[in-house]
Amino acid sequence: MKNLVKSAFLASMTLLALSACTVDKEKLLNDLVGNWKSKEPIDKEMYDVARQFYPSKDGESGNFIEDQTHYVDEEDPRHGIPFNLHYEIIVCGTYKLNDAGDLSLKYDTASLALIPDEDDMAAYQRRVREWDAKQENPKYTNESSEKLNSYLQYLFEFDNYEVWQEIYADISDKDGEASIRNLKIEGDKLTYQSDEKSSKTWTKIENFFDEDFFDKEEEDAEGEDVK
Repeated sequence: MKNLVKSAFLASMTLLALSACTVDKEKLLNDLVGNWKSKEPIDKEMYDVARQFYPSKDGESGNFIEDQTHYVDEEDPRHGIPFNLHYEIIVCGTYKLNDAGDLSLKYDTASLALIPDEDDMAAYQRRVREWDAKQENPKYTNESSEKLNSYLQYLFEFDNYEVWQEIYADISDKDGEASIRNLKIEGDKLTYQSDEKSSKTWTKIENFFDEDFFDKEEEDAEGEDVK
């Protein structure tokens, strides 16, 4: 009789443990869809970050887009003038939710885009032209605004693109890893445990990309294959 009671007790404890370790993945994945915003540490600095998660098509994984806002306040090494440039980083990736409610993020570093603020770039171009006019052999006097802007954009990407690719490759979760653990979503709040074992909260906001962004990407790719 004691053995039967002991076996029944162990069985009930096992069921409780299993239920505590599993989550309603379908509901959690549905609640995850949309745009969430917070501040995140990137390369030891805190930045405004937004992630838009798209619906899963296989019941555990899907696509997301991340948007970060940054500011460069340093001297341009080529012209010796202030940069003072706000810019956005946009990068795509894939997410995967495991049975325990942990979410892994993998970034596609090839999708990385750096988008400087237009007003800041216009002000930077004016400073470059003013600097150039004082030189013995000015280079940009007859250069159109469009061509000079493209050149300055090229220089900006040349200095920053690979740096950010390396950062995203470094923070991307490897197979079997999950940087977002114990994911919970209640209303417009998303909470989880980070790698640093601290609790983090994100707030839901309006989407910043089309709902069918990745579907359009696939359609475009199929159209190119047909051609």
